[in-house]
Amino acid sequence: MIQNWKDRKRNLLRVTVWFFAVMMIFTVISRITASVTVARVWVETPSEKKIEHVVSASGSVEQNREVAVVTEPGILIKTVYVKEGQRVAEGELLAELDMEMLLEQIDALQDEIRVLSLTNDALTENEKLQEQTRQTAAERRIEDSGQALTDAQYQVDRAAEELKTAQDAYESYAAANPGTETADGVYAQLAALKETAQAKQSAYEAALRAYRDAQSEAARAKEDADCPPEADYTQEINRIQIAGKEKTLEALEVLKAEEGKLLAPTESVVTEVFLQTGQKTTDTAAVTLADVSSGMRFTAHIEAAAAKYVSAGDAVELEKNGNRVSGLRIDTVEMNADGSLEVSVPLPGRQNPDGSTEESFGNGFCIGDAATMELRKTSAVSSCAVPLGALHGENGKYYVYVLETENTVLGEKYSARRVDVTVKDKNSAYAALEEGILTSDAQVIIDTDRYIEAGSRVRLWES
Repeated sequence: MIQNWKDRKRNLLRVTVWFFAVMMIFTVISRITASVTVARVWVETPSEKKIEHVVSASGSVEQNREVAVVTEPGILIKTVYVKEGQRVAEGELLAELDMEMLLEQIDALQDEIRVLSLTNDALTENEKLQEQTRQTAAERRIEDSGQALTDAQYQVDRAAEELKTAQDAYESYAAANPGTETADGVYAQLAALKETAQAKQSAYEAALRAYRDAQSEAARAKEDADCPPEADYTQEINRIQIAGKEKTLEALEVLKAEEGKLLAPTESVVTEVFLQTGQKTTDTAAVTLADVSSGMRFTAHIEAAAAKYVSAGDAVELEKNGNRVSGLRIDTVEMNADGSLEVSVPLPGRQNPDGSTEESFGNGFCIGDAATMELRKTSAVSSCAVPLGALHGENGKYYVYVLETENTVLGEKYSARRVDVTVKDKNSAYAALEEGILTSDAQVIIDTDRYIEAGSRVRLWES
């Protein structure tokens, strides 16, 4: 009896051991299966943060004011003494022109001015002679037309007298022979007198027409005499050419006095040289100079995606080869058609003790330097900010996954729940969400070791 009880106790113990062994094996298998199939996630609760935007852009340092040194065209360049990027003092020699060619140009201009002046003198004399000839011809025409008018008037008066005489003769003869007009002799005489009167009538009318023509001719002769001569602007054109050549001559005389030397008008940096030894000067700038006394400016291009964070007056920092300068502000902002920006940051020159101005600024920025601009913009504090890795997008909408906990007989189980959110602002690290959608203790999934979706089983990462 006692032996049977001991056997049953030993069997029960053996069964219990086997049960727990099997349970342990299944637990291990379950954990191994979970590690393979269930995603591990990292979570974080929403926090208060300011979203900072950093805008970085490369650009270059330029002059505020550029000065062009010009000279007269067509002169041989003897020597060029400067190159781009070189700093020059006021009055420093930039280039030297060939004096022999310069003197030849002066002589040629003087000859051209002399020729134009002589041409104008000759034109003046010729105009006087032409005017005298014109006036004499006009006076003669007026005189001739007046005489023709007098002669025509005489012919009209004479024709009128002859007409009256013929008419009187006809009427007298007709009155002296009344009632006998049918007689052959009387009829013939009346017919002859009537024909004579008609002829005199025609002669009178012709004389009257000739008189009227003479009147018209006399009026035209007077009008023509009163008309001014044809316009001739040759002298005025020559005077304009003389003035232009005299101005050029004056500039060449200045060059002659300076022995053909081109000098820097102010302390500056050479930005571009358009001269080449052995070539001739042109009518454009010979050398362009950056006036260092006017200071400098940094210019950069901002892409359209970052344009909304940039405005005039924003504080910026410049960096070149590890040297940084702060305390600068954007002066001008110009928008391009594609939404990008061109910005400018003033860089005043550094004053020397003697009052001159250097082209360097701060830690050594100089005209022509490449540099990087950095601008930081911080938003207001957001009470619901999450790491950017927690944010997902779909069809223009944003959402996050929140850890859901479920208590089961086997312990706590976790799953991912999708929550649609509204993004107020974001940068490369964090996103500020609209308040009220997530609670402050919500466990937002910020990263996972594999793909998850709404309802996916997950497990917490255990460090």
